[in-house]
Parts: sequence; C-alpha cells; structure tokens
Amino acid sequence: MTADNVEDDVIVYNACISSCSKGGPWQLAWILQNDMFVRRLRKSIVTYNSCIDALGKGAKWELALEPFAELPEKSRGTITYSTCITACEKGRQWQRAMFLLKDMVAHKVKRE
Repeated sequence: MTADNVEDDVIVYNACISSCSKGGPWQLAWILQNDMFVRRLRKSIVTYNSCIDALGKGAKWELALEPFAELPEKSRGTITYSTCITACEKGRQWQRAMFLLKDMVAHKVKRE
C-alpha cells in the first residue's frame, strides 16, 4: 500500500463520516472512526470534528466526548470545541458545556 492510497483512504473515511453528520446514522460514524483505528489510519481534524458532530446530532453526547478526549489538546480548535459544546447542549448537559467553554478559554483557543 502506498502513502497515496493511505491518504485516499482517510479522505474517503472522512467523507463518509461527514455525511453521517448531515443526516446519516450516527452509528455508522462511530463504526467508521473505530475502523480507522483498527486499520491504523491517521485520523485528521476533519475525522474528529465530523464524528463529534454526527454523534451530537444523534443525541449521543457521551460518545461525542470520546473523540474529543482522544484529540491532542493542541489540535483542538474553535470548531472542535463548539461542536462538542453543541453535542452537550443537545443532551441537556449544560454543566459539561460550561466546562468545555472554560477549558477553551483556559487553553486560549482563538474564537473564530
């Protein structure tokens, strides 16, 4: 397998996970991002954000926190935080949403 094939695989996975956040089943997003781990494909910020979004829209805020926690702190940007905060909001988890907002400020994440 060449490096180009691996990159193409990541792009295809990201497209599929992203489509789940636009009305597809959240379960498929969860399965796909786990499959990337099994296949040792390097997840991108698009992978994480799309998965968090799909899980949040599926009212699975608890699961949405898992890819968030897996993502290195230095890679978490405004989109990642706001997507996770929205997932918590949909799950009526305002305390967790407030914690994430405070964490975002503490890590000096730029608001876009």
